[in-house]
Amino acid sequence: MKDYLHDLSKMKLFSGMKTNEIEKLLDCLQAKLVHYASGEFIIEEGDNIHTFGIMLSGHARSIKWDSSDRIIILTLLEKGSEIGIMLAARPEKESPVYVQAQEDVIVLQISYDMMFTNPVKVCLKYEIFLRNYIAIVAEKGILLHERITCLTKTTVREKILTYLYDISHKQKKLCHPTATQ
Repeated sequence: MKDYLHDLSKMKLFSGMKTNEIEKLLDCLQAKLVHYASGEFIIEEGDNIHTFGIMLSGHARSIKWDSSDRIIILTLLEKGSEIGIMLAARPEKESPVYVQAQEDVIVLQISYDMMFTNPVKVCLKYEIFLRNYIAIVAEKGILLHERITCLTKTTVREKILTYLYDISHKQKKLCHPTATQ
C-alpha cells in the first residue's frame, strides 16, 4: 500500500490529506489492494456492490451488451478512476453494468459499510474523507444529468449543439472566472 500513497494523495477522495494521514485512514478503513488480470470482471452486471474502489494502475472499461450482443462502452477507466462509488451506497440495487479490466489492474477497495462503523468515525481525517466521497458522488450525479439532458434532445443536430454549448460554457468559466468580492 505504501507504494501508492503518493498517487493517492493526488486523488479527489484523499484531497486535503497528507500521505501519512491517508495511510492511517486506510488502515482504519481496512482497505485492501486487489489485483485483476486482463479481461477479468471487476464488477458484473447483477452484482450487489458493497465496496468501491480506486484504480491505482492499468485500464478498464464500464460496459453493457445490447440486444444484438454488441458491446457498448459506457466509460473508459484509468489510474485514479473511481469504481462502484455510487453503487456501493445502494448495495440492495444490482449493478446495471460490467466493469472489465483491459489490462492488469490494481484497485484499492474500501468497504462502504466500514465507512460507518463507530471506530472509523473517530479516525484521523475521517470527516474530510466522507466529504470528499459525497462530493465525488454529487459530481457523478451532475455528469449523468448533463448526459441525459443531451440525450433527450430529439435530433442529432440538437444533441450536438447541446454538447458543444456545454463544452463552450465550461471553457468560458475556466477562461473567465467570476470575480469574488
